[in-house]
Amino acid sequence: MKKLTCVDLGGPEDCPAEFEAGTFDDMGEKCKSHVMERFQAGDEAHTTAMNKMKSATTEQQQAIMEGYRKKFQETPDE
Repeated sequence: MKKLTCVDLGGPEDCPAEFEAGTFDDMGEKCKSHVMERFQAGDEAHTTAMNKMKSATTEQQQAIMEGYRKKFQETPDE
């Protein structure tokens, strides 16, 4: 299992949320669920982070996701 934070995955700098997962896809689903929960609660910082990703071009989104994948791969198992 690997552990990353919301910040590691592009979230707001003050978000303390941590996610544990065995695969990058599972990590992504946990992060997505967290962001949607915070968005629905009206959290401005998470909404801004989400909109930043949505407004990126497809190529930019792919590059961002590859950066997150690399970060996941480089994170040691706990």
